Amino acid sequence: DWVNQITGDQPVAKSIIPYGINPHSYKPGAKDIANITESDLIFIIGLKYEPQPLAKLLENHTEIRQVHLINYISPIHFTYKDNDGHAHNKNKHDTYNPHFWFDPTRVIFAIDTIAEELSILNPSDTNRYQTRASEYTVELENLDTYIRESISKIPKDQRNFMTVHESLGYLTNRYDLNVVHAVIPNLDSTIGINPQNLVSATKLIQENDIQVIFLENDTSNKSAKTVANETGIKVVTGLNV
Repeated sequence: DWVNQITGDQPVAKSIIPYGINPHSYKPGAKDIANITESDLIFIIGLKYEPQPLAKLLENHTEIRQVHLINYISPIHFTYKDNDGHAHNKNKHDTYNPHFWFDPTRVIFAIDTIAEELSILNPSDTNRYQTRASEYTVELENLDTYIRESISKIPKDQRNFMTVHESLGYLTNRYDLNVVHAVIPNLDSTIGINPQNLVSATKLIQENDIQVIFLENDTSNKSAKTVANETGIKVVTGLNV
């Protein structure tokens, strides 16, 4: 989408991973190999966001220009809450958070990079790429303002919520929110939740005065609903990350 925002009415970008598919578990097929080998330029999120089989496939085609967008946006570390509600950084080399699109101001750096790379690929359209990049930057700045103003209406002591996946770090970092990650180890509906998980989750929810837990589209909600029934928090489904 970012690339096609820059190319405008001449869309040239195809997504290797189909829309609506969890990128962490996607396995490339023959069509993906064809798309890769026919490409002049490939944009990658990076930081292990793409599944390992796809990363290996890309490594085998070094003749194609590949741009890791994460290298241009100053990534942040994953953070997590322990059972006492204290925040920690996972200070390891492989624990940077790749989900930077939840901060529109960081997306601006990605847009600038995309425009520059497209200009190298097709110099005759450089002015058009730069113009469209500038226009899209204004949209992103307006989005940033809108989010900030909307969240400012929520009292700071009511900005605690829970998720089941460490994907919203850039959102919370930018907009002064407090996300507490669920201590439910597995939300597979076939596994369920054990008493210790339930006690830990209940304690975390009560101590942080959490009112809502957000579930992603491809996440089972059986265990989360068990926690919600015990604590009275609201479950919101359909989160796109």
